[in-house]
Formats: sequence, C-alpha cells, structure tokens
Amino acid sequence: MTDEAKNNIPVGVFLIGLAGLVMTHHWWPGILFLVAIYMITKGIVNDDFYSRLLPAAILTAIGVSTYIDFAHFKMRYLWSGLFLVLGILYLSTAFKKSS
Repeated sequence: MTDEAKNNIPVGVFLIGLAGLVMTHHWWPGILFLVAIYMITKGIVNDDFYSRLLPAAILTAIGVSTYIDFAHFKMRYLWSGLFLVLGILYLSTAFKKSS
C-alpha cells in the first residue's frame, strides 16, 4: 500500500466520524472520541500504534470523565491531576528516548 493510500484511511475514518457528530449533535465530548479514534487508526496504519496510544487514551479519559457524575467531587482536582500525570508521562518518554 502506498503512503498516500495509508494516509487516506485515517482521514476517511475521521470524516465518517465527523458526519456522525454533525448528524447527532454530540459535539462534546464526541470530538474527543473522534480524535482518539483518528490517532489510533493512524497509528495502526503507520505501524506506530504505541506512540499514539497514550494521547488517545488521555483524550478518551477526558471524554469519559464528562459523563461521570462525581458526587460533590471538585473537577479541578481531576483536571489538575490529569494534566500533572500527562506532563510527567510525556517528560519520562522524552528522557527515555534520549537515553
């Protein structure tokens, strides 16, 4: 399969998902799930699935967290903790690659 054909697969998946978002009007958090699916599809097609798995998982976690009703839980703690963990993970992967 040519590189152009490989690039067309994730774009096609994204456009089909975008059509679904337009029809259902579930923009939030649907766009997060759609970008995560796009990243995973692009990773599978380009044989770098694991490098795209962490950002896709984070987007999915953010999307799922919008559906969860935390009883009297302050969302700022969730978001700040999520961004803290995300930053540490990205820094650790950067140092791991340079070693």
